Formats: sequence, C-alpha cells, structure tokens
Amino acid sequence: MIIGESLRLDPPLRGVKLVVSGITRFPAPDEPAAGPPWWTFIEFEAEQADGDRLAALLADTLDDALPWYASFQSATEMYVVFARRVFRYPSVWPSAVKRWRPTPAASGSPSRSSTGSNSAQSLGRTSLS
Repeated sequence: MIIGESLRLDPPLRGVKLVVSGITRFPAPDEPAAGPPWWTFIEFEAEQADGDRLAALLADTLDDALPWYASFQSATEMYVVFARRVFRYPSVWPSAVKRWRPTPAASGSPSRSSTGSNSAQSLGRTSLS
C-alpha cells in the first residue's frame, strides 16, 4: 500500500506496472500536525520480478518532508522504502517456516505453509502491505 500524499509532485511514479485493487481515503491522524488533513491509501499488486525496480522508484518518489515510507513483500523478500533509502530482508525465515508448517490432516489433505495458498505472492505478484 502507498499513501498517495506521501509521493512528491516530481518525479512521477512510472516504470512498473501496478494493478490497483483498492483506493480508500480517510482523515489523517492528529500526528504529525504538519501533514495533510486526509490520507489516500492505494492498494496494489505488481509482478514479483519488479520488486527491486519498484523499491528504487519509490525511494526516488517518496517525499522526505515527513517520515513517509512504503512497505511491500514478495514470496521471498520484505521491502521497507523511505525517501532515497531501501531496506530488504527475507520475508520468511526458512527455520520459521519449518517450525510453523502444519502437518497434513489425517484425511490426507495437503499441508499449507505459514504464508497460505491464497496470498498475492502465490499468484506470482508482489503485494503491498
């Protein structure tokens, strides 16, 4: 998810195909007082292969006047992006997946990993959160 008001006027966010799944506007919280009176949440998905490019574009586009950031994850990595800064780390630690993976039910139904089969990542897309 990106907060629309977190984007600078220039440069535009272009160069990665985004599929918008929702747009929601609501009054902004009281802090920071210098911020806009409303926020626009833009929920979207992008191709997993575009994760690095999307992070770089967001780093160039996010406004640094307030501590804005965007975060999103792929099946393997979590991105946290601030103006001119990108942080990446594994979205799922392999040892945690082994520890938390449910065992198959006695009825023979297949096991699902802790990430679930209905996540955007299972569709080969990167989902903003």
